[in-house]
Amino acid sequence: MPWFFDLNGYLPALLPLAWLSAAFIPCLPKLHRQHWLLTQVFASAAVVLAFAILATTLHSATPTHHFPLLAADSLSAVMVLMTSLVGWSILRFSRNYIDGEPGRLRFTLWFSLTLTSVTVLVLASHLAVLALAWLATSLSLHRLLVFYPDRAKALLAAHKKFLVSRLADIMLVTGFVLIAQGLGSADIAMINERLQAGAGNGALSLEVAAVLIVLAAALKSAQLPFHGWLIQVMEAPTPVSALLHAGVVNMGGYLLIRLSPLLEATQFAVWLLLAIALATVAIASLVMMTRISIKVMLAWSTTAQMGFMLLECALGLYHLALVHLVAHSFYKAHTFLSSGQAPMQSLIRRGSNEVGRPRPAIWVLALSAGLGIFMLGHYVFGKPITMATLLTGAVLVTAVASLLAELGGALGHAGWRKALAASFAITGAYLLAEQIFGGLVPASAMPPAPSAFLLAAGVLALLLVARAHIMHRPEARLWQRVRPLLFNGLYLDEAFTRITFTLWPPKPRARREQPEPAPIYPDEGVSS
Repeated sequence: MPWFFDLNGYLPALLPLAWLSAAFIPCLPKLHRQHWLLTQVFASAAVVLAFAILATTLHSATPTHHFPLLAADSLSAVMVLMTSLVGWSILRFSRNYIDGEPGRLRFTLWFSLTLTSVTVLVLASHLAVLALAWLATSLSLHRLLVFYPDRAKALLAAHKKFLVSRLADIMLVTGFVLIAQGLGSADIAMINERLQAGAGNGALSLEVAAVLIVLAAALKSAQLPFHGWLIQVMEAPTPVSALLHAGVVNMGGYLLIRLSPLLEATQFAVWLLLAIALATVAIASLVMMTRISIKVMLAWSTTAQMGFMLLECALGLYHLALVHLVAHSFYKAHTFLSSGQAPMQSLIRRGSNEVGRPRPAIWVLALSAGLGIFMLGHYVFGKPITMATLLTGAVLVTAVASLLAELGGALGHAGWRKALAASFAITGAYLLAEQIFGGLVPASAMPPAPSAFLLAAGVLALLLVARAHIMHRPEARLWQRVRPLLFNGLYLDEAFTRITFTLWPPKPRARREQPEPAPIYPDEGVSS
């Protein structure tokens, strides 16, 4: 049966069409009254189509469903389902958030166009389509970042993000041209097959292409020192921040997972990615130890989490990178959409800090319990202990131990019971997700050198030691000297801002006259 008689062949095209309909149809003059209803109907249709793509992809004997220039395999099916669910959730939140704003039609237009571009990016089977969708995603998001044109800080942050994105676009397009010339094809599936077969090994053009793609992914993921815009775009509306942190910023990691055979064929690009990721994780983690404000903490945590995801790609742990990507997206979407609870969470955290820091004995007990839970989980799931397992396990055990120590030390026996239950749930969910996603993403054909794992493990161990020292001796002279530097992010963003504004300064916009506010009382402003 030809592909055009098969419904599965149409699904990769119907999903972007649903988001495109959500962008334009509700903006028709005769449909303004049903604006939100129609937008949510098309968004719900996109979620249904994403579930259908995932179901048919996993159920079909053939691994890929093709439409001209678009394709759906297990990786893209998971990604489009994640982006559709996140987009649908943020859109529902936006109905009340944007209600009454004069630009609500403009907001839903560019929001839906951004989701359309992200969906095409994920489903693209051709390098040209992926590059165009990459560019369209950035341009559509830029219109959302400047939704409030009277906010000077938002405009400056959007300008910095615009410059970083254009630099990433140039690198991405140049890398794609070199790949197409070096391998004689622009079809992504064929490129990966030829790279896995050893075509182009040692070619200088592919080495340069891999470096450019790594740099483009790092710029897209807000890695240091190009991270400042991610912190400053928090001036944008909350739904825009949620979309950026939960979806768009993850596209750099998706690009590396999709073109993983290219990374495996070029070791220099792998070491470059490893260096960028480790530097970002180390500095961002130390900055977050300064207990900066919640808003800035959210942005720095996104930068650190993207660094972890790129680190997993550099180590060939692509299934773990996909787990990290999906979990981070849903977590950040929930965090931003529930940001109204931040003051209460701040009071709770401040109260727990006043109870007192956990004693060293509590930390030893918590680390032992975390290690025991991790080993028990591997025994239950029948997973062998490897070097990659130890590296990811160190991060998981550290997180579980911190939870146990803080809750147990602050709340006593009740805190220990709650923390143990949460630790078992977190560890089980992580191992289950790792097992599921391991069957969706092909394993690395060339495992990285043990020295790369040892370097990553050493950096993570030093961070754990630094965190323990800071928590137990915050008054230490070294910490007091370093704290101002870390609090300001080593002033990396300030240097980058001066350079970019010197090369391409932003153009100030003329401020619009704001109308006088309406009187609160009928007789307000009336002279007696």
